Amino acid sequence: MLINQLKLLKNNIIQAGDLLVVSTGWWSTTRAYQSGAVTRNCPKLVEMQPEMFATISLGLANKLIVKPGDMLVISSIHGEIKYRANVLPIINPLKVADREIEIIGLSWHFGYQGIATGSTANDITPSVGDPNTMIPESKAFICNVKKA
Repeated sequence: MLINQLKLLKNNIIQAGDLLVVSTGWWSTTRAYQSGAVTRNCPKLVEMQPEMFATISLGLANKLIVKPGDMLVISSIHGEIKYRANVLPIINPLKVADREIEIIGLSWHFGYQGIATGSTANDITPSVGDPNTMIPESKAFICNVKKA
């Protein structure tokens, strides 16, 4: 999937902004209970993690001039969503063909229903499913990130 998107970018079919980012797709919160639907409907978990977050590197935070808790707009060819910045040193950029490409991690426990509502990563990920189970395979995709 990601290789096909990079080919589209190379052939100028996808127009990249100033900042090209690869999302690693689904990240789980440490305060989760089974699934997003269960997590965002459990009052104690919602109290601990009340909204969406995107984990970004210290370098990306410096490029965007954001600090932990600032709002980000993350967009792809499928749409755009808003997340809180979660700035941690656990993510480092990739080096691809002498180019530095940032990585972000998107939490997947949030959506339009429940006690904690908000953006859902499904709005910007490619619609790709395993042919047998239809479980989403959108683990990596190209996106852009900017400060909201």
